[in-house]
Amino acid sequence: MYAGFLSDDGRILRKRVRSQRPLRPVPPAPPKIRPPATMPLAYLFAELPWNLVNVFEEEPEVFKYVSELRPNWED
Repeated sequence: MYAGFLSDDGRILRKRVRSQRPLRPVPPAPPKIRPPATMPLAYLFAELPWNLVNVFEEEPEVFKYVSELRPNWED
C-alpha cells in the first residue's frame, strides 16, 4: 500500500488529492558539502503547502502493526 514519499526533513508526505497511480520521484542531486555549524540550532519543520499532507498526523492508522489489526490468536 502506498503511504507517501519521504521529504527532505524526514517526514512522510502525500498529496491531498491522490492520483490513480503514484509516479516515482526523480532522484535528488547529490548535496553540496557544508562545514558543520559551531552551535546546532533547534530543528523546525517548514509549513506544508495546501496540496501536501503529513501522513503521521492525518492518517496514523496506516502505520499500525499487524498484531493491532487482527484479533488475538491466543484467545
